[in-house]
Amino acid sequence: MSEAYKVTGIVFALQIMVLVSTALLFNTYGGSLAHEVMSQDTKGYVQLAQSLLTDGQYHLPGLAAPETFRMPGYPFFIAVVFGLTNNSLSILLIVLSLVGAITSGLIYLISRELELSQKWAYSVAILFGISPAIIWIPATGMSDITFVFLLTLALYVLVGLKNTRRVWMNLCLLGLVLGLATLNRSVGLYLSPLFIGTIPFFLNIRYASHRALACIGVALITFSIPTLAWMARNDVVAGHFSLSSQFAFNPFAYNMPTFFAWKNHTSEESERIKLLDSVGTRDEYALVNGFTYSDRLAVIDKQFLKDNFISYGTFHLIKTLPFFAGSGVNATYATIAKEIPNMPEIPFFARAEQNTASLFYGGDFISVSKNLLYYWPATLERIVWLILFILAFTAPFITRGRQRMFSVLGVFVILTVAILATPIAQPRYRVPAEPFIWISAALALSSLMKRRSKSTPESQHDKEIQQNREAWEKKPLLRKIYSEFYTRILSNVRKDISGDVVEIGSGIGNFKNVYPKAIATDLFKNPWIDQVENAYHLSFADKSVSHLILFDVFHHLRYPGKALREFERVLPTGGRVIIFEPYISVFGLMVFGLFHHEPVALTRKISWFPSDNTSCDADYYAAQGNATRVFSAYSPYKDEIQKEWKMIKKEKISALSYILSGGFSRPSLYPESFLPVIRSLEHTLDSFPILFATRTLIILEKK
Repeated sequence: MSEAYKVTGIVFALQIMVLVSTALLFNTYGGSLAHEVMSQDTKGYVQLAQSLLTDGQYHLPGLAAPETFRMPGYPFFIAVVFGLTNNSLSILLIVLSLVGAITSGLIYLISRELELSQKWAYSVAILFGISPAIIWIPATGMSDITFVFLLTLALYVLVGLKNTRRVWMNLCLLGLVLGLATLNRSVGLYLSPLFIGTIPFFLNIRYASHRALACIGVALITFSIPTLAWMARNDVVAGHFSLSSQFAFNPFAYNMPTFFAWKNHTSEESERIKLLDSVGTRDEYALVNGFTYSDRLAVIDKQFLKDNFISYGTFHLIKTLPFFAGSGVNATYATIAKEIPNMPEIPFFARAEQNTASLFYGGDFISVSKNLLYYWPATLERIVWLILFILAFTAPFITRGRQRMFSVLGVFVILTVAILATPIAQPRYRVPAEPFIWISAALALSSLMKRRSKSTPESQHDKEIQQNREAWEKKPLLRKIYSEFYTRILSNVRKDISGDVVEIGSGIGNFKNVYPKAIATDLFKNPWIDQVENAYHLSFADKSVSHLILFDVFHHLRYPGKALREFERVLPTGGRVIIFEPYISVFGLMVFGLFHHEPVALTRKISWFPSDNTSCDADYYAAQGNATRVFSAYSPYKDEIQKEWKMIKKEKISALSYILSGGFSRPSLYPESFLPVIRSLEHTLDSFPILFATRTLIILEKK
C-alpha cells in the first residue's frame, strides 16, 4: 500500500506542476485558465452545481425546462467542493488533480492484485498518470477524470473479491460504485454489466451456480439504487422513467449530421439545421431537456439506422480511428492555442486539432504523410497508442487465469467505449478505457518476457537451415534486405589487419555471396559450408583470424562468456567480433515475442560460463533477448566484457523492411516495389530505438 501512496504523490505533484504551468502560460499571453475551463462542457456542470447550492434545484439558470440531459454525478461533486471552498474554481481543479493521482494509485494496486511485479505495476501507474489526456483533463475541469476514478475503484473492488473476507459487502460496494459512475457519465450504463458479469470468474465460482447468481444479483441491486432513484426523479419532473434524454438526442444531433455531411459533402451545421427544422424547432435545449421530443427523436433515430445501416456502420467504424490513434499532445496544444491565439508557434506542433484526421478522411494521403513526419511528437504518441492497443488486444491470448479474464474484460470495455465515442472520438474519450489499456498491455508484455523455450534437439538447428534456404530462393525481397544488412557488416571490416574472416554459424551461407573470401562455418556440414566449427572450441590457431562474424548466432550461445573467451584467443589485437542480432525494444518485444518461435527470455538467467563438467555441445538453445541484455549500458557483464574488448559500435535500427517482409517463415506484407518507401519510414523510426529498434549491430574489438 505504501507504494500506492508514492505513486499517488508523484502523479499529484506532476498534475499540480502542469496546472500551475498552464495558468502561468495563460496569464503570460493574455489568456485565462478560468475562461478556458468555463468555455468547455464544464460550464454547464458548474452552473448546475451552483443551482444545487442556491435553490436546491437541478436546472440551468433562466431556463424553465428541467435538466434531464446531463447526468447529476459530476455537478453534485462540484457542488460539494464549492460548498466547502466558497465556489473556488482553482481548488476544484486541484481536487480533480488529486482524483487523477488517486486513480493512478488504484491502478498500481490493481496491477499488483493481478500479480504484476512491483516494477511493472509502478511503471503502469506512473505512465497512466502522465499520459497527455490524464494530466491535462484536471486543468480543464471536465468530468472524465471523476468517471475514470469511479470505474477504476470498481475495478479494484472486482479484482480483489477473491482475497477478501467481506465478499458480500464488497459486492454491494461494487454495484454502488458502478451506479455512481453511471450517474457521472451515461456510458457507465453499458460498462457496468460487463463488470458485474465477470464477478463469478474473479470469485472462482461456476457461472451456473446459485452462489454466482446471488453475487450478480447483489451487485445489480446496489447498482440499481442510485440509477433507479435518478430515473424516478426524471419521471417526477418530466414524466419519463428514464436515465437521461441524451440517448435519443445524441444520435440525432451529432451522429446523423456528421454522417450526412460526409455523405453529401456539406457542412455539419447545415445538416444539423435541416434535422432541427424537420422536428419544428431550432431550440436544442428544448430538444434535449424535459423529454418533450424524446419519443419523436427515438423514432427518427431508428428509421435512420434502418435506412442507412451498412453505410452508416462503415462510416462509424472509420470515425472510430481517432480513438485508437488520436494524439492527446496535439489535442492539448490545439486547445491552448485556440484560447491564446497570440501565443508563439511551437515547432512540430499543430494548432488545428483535427488537421491530420480531416486530411485523412478527405483522402489527401500525401499531406497526411507530410503532417505525420513534420508533427513528429504527435506521430510518436499515435504509434505508442497503437502499440498499446495491439498489446491489450493480444493479452487475452497469451495470459492465463485472472490475468486473462481481466484482459478479456478490458477488450470489451475498450471496444464499447470506442464505439460509443464516435463520431467525435477525441483522444480524451478513451480516458475511461485507459486503465484497461495500460494494465492489459503490461500483462501482455510481462507474459511475453516470461516465455520459456522447450528443450529441443540440436538437429532443430539444421532443420531450420534447410527451411530458410528454401524461403531464400523464393523471396527476392528478402535477398535485397539481407544485402543491406551485409553491407552494414562489411563496412566495419578492417582492411589493415591480416587474417581470415570467419563467419560463425553461417546457416544458409549467404554472407559468402557478398564476401567470397569469408570462411563459412556451422555445426553441420552442408555443401555451402567450408568447415564444421563449434563456437566454444574453434580449430583456428591463436591470433590467426582477423574477424569473426556472428549473424543471428549470439542468441544461440548458451554460454556467451566462454564463447567470447574463445574468440579472444583466435583474434589478434585489433581483431573484431561483429554481431548482428535481434534487439528487444517495445516494438521488438511484440514482433519477436508474438511472431517468432524462439523465446525472447528477457528474464531468464544467463549462464556466462558453464559449470564444471558441463558439456558445451548440449541441446538447441535460443534466447532472442540476450544481445540486448548483455550489451546494454546496465549489463552485469559489462565489466567482464571490457577487460578484453572495446565496444567500437552499438547501432540499433528498426529494420521495418525486414519485419514487414515476413522474414523466412511468413508471407510478405508489401510488394518489392514498396521497399524504398518502407526504408524511408525506417529512417524516421530509427530515431526512437527504445520504441522501434528490432535489430542491433555490435562491434567488439580486442584490446
